[in-house]
Amino acid sequence: MMLRRFCCFSASTSSFPSYPLSFSSNTKKKPLVFLGSPQVSTAVLDALLNASASPQSSFEVSAIVTQPPSRRDRGRKLMPSPIAQYALDRNFPSDLIFTPERAAEDAFLSDLRALQPELCITAAYGNILPSKFLNIPPLGTVNIHPSLLPQYRGAAPVQRALQVLLYVFCYHFYQE
Repeated sequence: MMLRRFCCFSASTSSFPSYPLSFSSNTKKKPLVFLGSPQVSTAVLDALLNASASPQSSFEVSAIVTQPPSRRDRGRKLMPSPIAQYALDRNFPSDLIFTPERAAEDAFLSDLRALQPELCITAAYGNILPSKFLNIPPLGTVNIHPSLLPQYRGAAPVQRALQVLLYVFCYHFYQE
């Protein structure tokens, strides 16, 4: 798999590229799948859910993929990931929140194919996406990352980028 830098934006620029959307109100919205896990990725999911709620939107968030529930806190209670909890709090259908151990699981990939997503967007998902996954959405998979990859990857990418006064975020298009 190759990760190709698709576009980067500097925090010092206030404008983002705008792309004209041609969307007719009688056109069916395209399904999009979001993948994320920690609290920081809720900002991306929130933006996608809010944008897809607009009648002018050309897409809808049709499913969410996140890490399986894990044991946390003092009682070691089984807790959903922050993304799963956020989605449930927003009344996202629980049967459309997937929590595979690995993104290569056949049952999960079968469910994903059935949704026929046009595009997948990842933000701090935390699992490696195999070719079997990347080949499903015809428009591909886009990764949103808060720093340049691979230079500033890992557990604290924002902090390492800020230490060298690098104020950018990137999105990447996954290719095989």
